[in-house]
Amino acid sequence: MATHAMYKASHEGVGFSAVDLNDVRHVYVAAVPRRGGTLREQALDALRSIEAVIRDEGDRG
Repeated sequence: MATHAMYKASHEGVGFSAVDLNDVRHVYVAAVPRRGGTLREQALDALRSIEAVIRDEGDRG
């Protein structure tokens, strides 16, 4: 029988949900830029936050 786990969290402008289904982790992330004066800087900030969550959550399990 397969095991399933699901959880969500929100912290400092980043929200995510993760679910483990049949030995595969699915991570859904949304981030709000916290710094940057230009659109490029804001996008890079948000993408770095998303990258960190995927890196951290992908290591679990």
